[in-house]
Amino acid sequence: MNASKLAIVSMAGALVLGSISTTASAQKTRDQVRQELLQAQHDGLVVAGKQPYPPTAETQARNKELHAITKHAGQTGSGFDSHDYIAQQ
Repeated sequence: MNASKLAIVSMAGALVLGSISTTASAQKTRDQVRQELLQAQHDGLVVAGKQPYPPTAETQARNKELHAITKHAGQTGSGFDSHDYIAQQ
């Protein structure tokens, strides 16, 4: 009986350790998360206040327009530019 309990406990421990190592290797850096947030802002996916999530197509279009007005005033393109990139150190 003790041998079977020991085998079950050791298998459970191996499963837990395996899942922890998988999770640790899939973590993102702060810079990666920040770039994803900037991309979401450009795509109009970031909502504020009590707006529904996921945003509707109209909300996305309006968010893109607001982003262009506030961050890209006077520019012709709407792609990433210097304000969107993380300063490389």
